[in-house]
Amino acid sequence: MNEPIVHIAIPAMNEYNYIFNTIKSISKNSNFKLYILINQPEKYWNDNRIDICLNNQKTYEEIRKKFPWVIVLDKFSKGKGWEKGGVGEARSYLFDYILKNCSKNDIIASLDADTTVEENYCSEIIKGLKNSKISAISIPYYHRLTKDTILNKKLLYYEIYMRTYSINLSRIGSIYNFTALGSAIAVKPEKYKKVGGYLKREAGEDYYLLQSLVKNFKISNYINTIVYPSTRESKRVPFGTGPAISFSFEKLIENYPIFNPKLFDDIKEFYNNVHSFLDGKSSNRFSTFILSNRKNVTAISKIRENFKNEPLFKRGVERYIDGVKILQFLKYFNNNSLENLNNLYKLLNIDFELKSVENESQLEKARKILTKIDLRLKKI
Repeated sequence: MNEPIVHIAIPAMNEYNYIFNTIKSISKNSNFKLYILINQPEKYWNDNRIDICLNNQKTYEEIRKKFPWVIVLDKFSKGKGWEKGGVGEARSYLFDYILKNCSKNDIIASLDADTTVEENYCSEIIKGLKNSKISAISIPYYHRLTKDTILNKKLLYYEIYMRTYSINLSRIGSIYNFTALGSAIAVKPEKYKKVGGYLKREAGEDYYLLQSLVKNFKISNYINTIVYPSTRESKRVPFGTGPAISFSFEKLIENYPIFNPKLFDDIKEFYNNVHSFLDGKSSNRFSTFILSNRKNVTAISKIRENFKNEPLFKRGVERYIDGVKILQFLKYFNNNSLENLNNLYKLLNIDFELKSVENESQLEKARKILTKIDLRLKKI
C-alpha cells in the first residue's frame, strides 16, 4: 500500500502578511497536497472592506505565481463570495472539495493561514493515523512569544488556561480532554464523513468536530510534532487565540478563568456512580447541576433502560453529558483563578506557586511546567 497523502486545508481571508511563512514551513514536508481557499463574504466588495478584497486578490495571485503546486480555490472574486460565510463554512467547503480528490486511505489536516509547522508535521500525522483504532488527532501546539510584554502576558495566560483545562480533564479520565484548535486537527476522511463533517458555524466548528469524533471513535491527543498558532490579535471570530488576546488582560482573566480542580473531581465522581446520583442516594455540585434539569434526568434514565450492561451504560452517559455540558457546569460554579492554578500544582505534587499573573517570567515558567504535564498525560 502506498504511503497516505496528507491533504492540508487552509481557509484564508486577509492573510497576505502571514500565509507565505505558513506555505514555506509546509513545503519542508513530504507526502502532502496543500489546498488554500481564499474567501470572503460577497458584501465586502460593496461596503467599506474593499481593503480585504484587494488583500485577498493579491494573495491569490501571488500564491499562484510563486507556489504553482498549491491548489488555490477562489471564493472571494466578485460574484463568488459567501452570501453570509464564516470560518466553519470555509472549512466545510474545503474539506468537501478534498473529499472528492482524495482516497479513503489519505488524511485531511486542518490548518490556519497564520500557523507554522515543523518539518516532521506530515510524517508524524501519517505515523499517528496508521493505527487503525485512531480516527483523528488533536495535534500538540505552542504559542511563540513576541517582543511585546503585554501581548506575551496575555498569550501565556491564555495558554495556561487551555493547559489547566486539558490537564484536569486528563487526570479524571475524560474523553473530552482534547484541545480544539482549527490549526491542529488531522482526520481520516471516512471518519470525518461518518460524523457529518464540520458544522457551518461562525466559530467553534473545530470543537464540535472533535467532540463528535470522540463520541463515536477514538482520537489521539499526541504526536511528536508541534504546530505554532499565530500570536496576533484578531476579532474576526468569537473564540480562539486571536480574540482572546484582543481583550484587556483583566477581561481575558474574567472570560477565561482557571477552573477549580475540585469541580473536576465532582465530574469524575458522578460518572463513576451515576446510579447512586440518579436515584437520589448521593449528591455533589455536578449532579445538582445536571439533574436539576428534567430533560437530563429523562435522557439518563432512558440510557439506563436501554443499556443494562454497566460499561455501555457509563459510555452512554459520558457521551450524553458531554464537553459542552461540562464547560457550562464549570463556568457556573467557578471562583478565584490564581488560587485554583496553585491548587492544581499541589494536586500534581509540583513544587511551584504562581504569585502574580502580572509577572511575565513567572507566567512563562508556569506555562512551561503545564505544557510538560499536558503532553505527558496526552501521550498516555
